[in-house]
Amino acid sequence: MSNKFVVLKRFFSQNLVLPREWKQIETRKVAIPQTFKIGDIKPVYMPNKIANYPDYPYGDSRIFKQSNTGLYGGSFIQFGNSISESKHKIRRKWYPNVIHKRLWSEALNKMVQLKLTTKVLRTISHEGGLDNYLCKDKPARIKELGPFGWKLRYDVLIAQGAKKSK
Repeated sequence: MSNKFVVLKRFFSQNLVLPREWKQIETRKVAIPQTFKIGDIKPVYMPNKIANYPDYPYGDSRIFKQSNTGLYGGSFIQFGNSISESKHKIRRKWYPNVIHKRLWSEALNKMVQLKLTTKVLRTISHEGGLDNYLCKDKPARIKELGPFGWKLRYDVLIAQGAKKSK
């Protein structure tokens, strides 16, 4: 009988860097959907309807699913300890400061009802409106939009393109 041992490497570093929850947006693995052409073999699953929006490149959040339904700016639940005077540590959570707000969209020419964090609301006012916030092209902004913001951004870009063509 042969015994096999697993050799574990030990790290002797004092400052151990743990991955933060907000960094998991960047590391999400999203399955690439199959595209079919005329003449291909019929797939097992056929969608009922054609998608109205392009797929969000970073996928849905599986950690804080509530953030898929609004503009949360990449915020998640944070965990930590609540420490009393007698130094007892009790686990607790900190939730993002989410508010319900109606904001005006120039491109859509209507009020849009949103769930968003107060941090995102400050960023929107700093950018000069909802349309400017959504249409910014930086990868970090697109990552923090989430699926809901991605669809809203698509609607705004289509509306702006229709106004320019007139």
